[in-house]
Amino acid sequence: MVLAAVILTRAAQGADTTTVFFLQNGDRISGVIVQESNDTITIQSPVVGKVTLQSSQVQRRETAPTAAPAVATPPATPAAAVPATTPEVKPPTPPPVQAKVVTPPPPPAKAKGPKLWNTDIQLGMNLRYGTTHSQEYLATARTTYGKDKLRETLDYQFIYGKALGVISANRMTGSSKTDFDLSKKVYVYNIAGAGYDQVQKIDQQYEIGPG
Repeated sequence: MVLAAVILTRAAQGADTTTVFFLQNGDRISGVIVQESNDTITIQSPVVGKVTLQSSQVQRRETAPTAAPAVATPPATPAAAVPATTPEVKPPTPPPVQAKVVTPPPPPAKAKGPKLWNTDIQLGMNLRYGTTHSQEYLATARTTYGKDKLRETLDYQFIYGKALGVISANRMTGSSKTDFDLSKKVYVYNIAGAGYDQVQKIDQQYEIGPG
């Protein structure tokens, strides 16, 4: 009875009816049914030819009329050439702005304290040319040190000279004096010195004394 129903359906569809079969695996195939039974369906596909499908493979089917013969279409009039589009000119990308690093100012320099040592050195020369030629050379140096109530003074002097080839001066002296303030009006000191004078025939002299 099922076969009779299939035959009737086949007759109703006509020989030029195309059926689209949707398979279980997602594929789709179309063609004209040539033969159909309970288990198989044989179709004539315009693409792959004659194909037999298992009924269990078919998920559903759709019937569509066979496409009419293609009608030759006159060639289309070529469209006018479209001018090339001018490419868009992008403005140059400005360089990235770098964050300005602010350098903190250097710490203020520490105020220098009073200078403790002071030194003064002098060099001289006295030359005389005439009826009597003479040359004299001298050097003096003084160094002082002062801090709070203490003061120290060092003196040095050297003189050497000749007149008409005879030594006219050859003297050297040095002294050291130390002061210490006990108050604004009272202070104590100690002095020491030594030296010689060849012209005055003093081979060695010295002095020392507190006060």
